[in-house]
Amino acid sequence: MGHHSGRLSLLLLAGVLFAAPSEADLRKLLAAVPDDAEAALLIPNVNDLASGVSAFGKGAKITAWGGLTGPSLLAAIDFPYPTDGLDLAAGLVIYTREGDDEPGAILFPKDVAVWKRTVAAEDAADGLFRLGDEHSGWGAVRDGRIVVADEKERVATARWTGRVAEKTGSIAALDRAQVVAVVDVPAWKESVRGTIELFGTFVEMGMPADGEENEIAAMRAFFGAVGKGFADTVEDAERFAVGLRISGDAARLDVLTEFGGATGSAIEKAKGSGRELLRGLPASAAMVVMAFETATPIGAGSAWDELVREIIKLGASPETAETRAKVDEAVNAWSKVADSITGCSLAVGAAGSKFALFGQYFADNPAEAARRLDDYNRVTIGLNSYVKGATISNATEEIAGKRTSITSVTLDDSREEAAIIAAAYGTPLVIATAESAVGVGLAMGSDVAARRGIKELIEIKPDAGMATGTMGETARRSLSPRPLGVMLIDVAECARASMRVVQAMGLALPNIRFGPAGPIAMGVYIERRVVRLELHVPTSAVRSITEAVERLMGDEGEAPIEQ
Repeated sequence: MGHHSGRLSLLLLAGVLFAAPSEADLRKLLAAVPDDAEAALLIPNVNDLASGVSAFGKGAKITAWGGLTGPSLLAAIDFPYPTDGLDLAAGLVIYTREGDDEPGAILFPKDVAVWKRTVAAEDAADGLFRLGDEHSGWGAVRDGRIVVADEKERVATARWTGRVAEKTGSIAALDRAQVVAVVDVPAWKESVRGTIELFGTFVEMGMPADGEENEIAAMRAFFGAVGKGFADTVEDAERFAVGLRISGDAARLDVLTEFGGATGSAIEKAKGSGRELLRGLPASAAMVVMAFETATPIGAGSAWDELVREIIKLGASPETAETRAKVDEAVNAWSKVADSITGCSLAVGAAGSKFALFGQYFADNPAEAARRLDDYNRVTIGLNSYVKGATISNATEEIAGKRTSITSVTLDDSREEAAIIAAAYGTPLVIATAESAVGVGLAMGSDVAARRGIKELIEIKPDAGMATGTMGETARRSLSPRPLGVMLIDVAECARASMRVVQAMGLALPNIRFGPAGPIAMGVYIERRVVRLELHVPTSAVRSITEAVERLMGDEGEAPIEQ
C-alpha cells in the first residue's frame, strides 16, 4: 500500500475528536466518494459541527474550542483548502487513495468562480484547473461538486458510481453523526499486519533477560497466541466505519466493524443475554466497572476460554511431565467452568489506600458453577506451587452462610512485582469466591477487603446495589438498550483512588481536588456479523480534569483529596 500523509492522520483524528448531532443524509456524501478511495472522512454539515464543538468546549471548560465557526474549525484541523465560495452546510468529503501523498477532497460549492479565484486557479484542458499561489494540486467541477487532489491524473480519473456506499453497507447507527470515517478494510490490512509484526518485535525486546528460561518461553507462547488471535480477527474484518456527534452535554462515538470468515460466523452466533449487567454488584464507589454476558454459557473453545487456557499455561514453569499434567488438569477444570457461566462482571474500587477488585461470574445454576470454580481453584493452586518466589495457600470457610474459598498469595521480595502488588493490594493478596444470588462472587485485595467484599457479594440482592445506583443509571441513560458488554469509568474516582495509593507508597504528589463527574460509558453490541461499539463521554468528565489541572497550575492543589 502506498504512503499516507500525516495530514490525513490528523484529519481522521479530528474526526474522532469533533462531532455533533445531525439528521444529514450520509448517503449523499458516500455517493460522492471516489470509487478507489481507501478511506474517507465525511462531514455532513461543517457549521453544525462547529456549533457542537463549541458547546462541548464551553461545558468542558476547553477555551480553545469556544466560538468556533465552520471556517475556523477547518483551519484548526489543518484543512488545506480555502472555504470562500463553498457551501459548508452542504457537507465535505476528505479522502485518500493508494499512492496519495496528500488527501483529496470533494467540495460542495456555493459559487465555483469565487472558490477558483481564491485558489488562483489556472484553467487547463478537459475541464481541469491547476491550483495556484500557496495552494498546490489540481481540481475539476464534476456533477456540481469540486474534486481536488495533489496530482492531475488523480482528478482526471476520479469516478464515483456508489461503490464506496455499497462496500460500507448499513450505517443506520450513524445516521445522526456529524462526522463519519469509513475505511476500505482490505486496502489497509497490509499496514495492520505490519503493526502486528512490530508489536511482536517489541514484545520480544521486552522479555526479561535474566528470567527463568521456561518462564520466558511461556510468556513468548502467550503473547504469540494473543497476537495470532488478533491477526486472525483483523484478517476477517471486511468493513469499518466510525461516527461521532457532540453537544454541550456529551460526545458520542459509534464504531462499526463487520467481519467475515470464522470471526464473522462466531460473532453471528453470539447473543447478549438482555439482562442487567451490573446486577449483584455492591453500590460502593468504583473506578472502573466491566461486564458482559451472553444468552448461553460461554463454553469451551470460545475466544475467552482460549485466552484463559493460555494464561493457565503461562504458570507452567518449570515445564516438566508433572507440570504438563497439572496444566492439562487445570485446562479441563476451566472448560467445565466455562460451560457453566454466561459471563462476568468486574469492578475496581479502593479500600483506603489500597485497590480492591470485586465481581460476579454469572450463572443460571450458581451452586454448580461455584462447585466447578472450587475444583478449578484447587487444581491451579497445585500448579502455582511450582512458581518460584511465591507462597500460595487455599482454605475453605463459611462467610454469610456460604462455603467460601479463600486463596492467599505472598510473593517473595526476589520477585520484581512483589513491591507493586504489596503497595496496590496489600500482603498477602487474598482472593475469595463463593456462591451468590447471580452466580459466583469474587473479591480480591487485602485480607480485610477480600472478606468484606465477598460478604457483600453474597448478601446483595440482584436488583439492588450498583444496578440501581449512579453507575447503573448512567449505563441506561447513556447507552442503547441491551448491550452484550459494558464498561464504565469514573475519571474523578480513578484519579482520587490512584493518588491515595501512590501517596501511600511514599511518593511525593500534590493533593488535587476533582469535582463531580459523570462516568464515561461504553457498550458493545452484536448485530448479525457487525460488532458495534458505543462510547459516551459526558462533558462533566472532561471538565473535572480541566478544572483539576487549573487548580494544580494555580497552586490550589494543597487541599485534601476530595472524598
